[in-house]
Amino acid sequence: MARRRTPLAAAASLALLFAGCGASTRPATPLSAEQRAVTSANEICSEYLAFARVWAARAGTRPGKRALARLLLVKRSAARRRHAALLSAAGQPRVHAYLADLAERERALRELRRLAGGSGPLTANPSLAAPIDRLYVAASRTYAAANALGLSGCTGTQPRKPAGGRL
Repeated sequence: MARRRTPLAAAASLALLFAGCGASTRPATPLSAEQRAVTSANEICSEYLAFARVWAARAGTRPGKRALARLLLVKRSAARRRHAALLSAAGQPRVHAYLADLAERERALRELRRLAGGSGPLTANPSLAAPIDRLYVAASRTYAAANALGLSGCTGTQPRKPAGGRL
């Protein structure tokens, strides 16, 4: 004859089964300065990307100058906020490496713009080959450092190797 369980026995069995689940006796480990900075930077990037998606949906195929200026303003503001969030943990080795690579990328981009002489598409100018290569190397290092740090919301696409002096 099969033994029937009473509701009390079934509840006791479930209580024993789930005894280890739920709140633990140890407090949660606090986030390190690096983790807090990365979390904050990822939130800032997510906010900007959400704004950019909405902006693109509203702007359509031919946005006006004011709409483009607004997007650029929001993008620069997000970049400054992200940089400020990461500066709070600049003493951490991985954050420091990322910020150094980011600064090198910005220097290479400024140099390339200065040598190109104004704004406009970069042409296959042989004198720009070395600055373009430096920019590619700096962008690749920045991308790798961002991924190593966990800046998943900020990395974008991996830089492509320039072909024939063109970006």
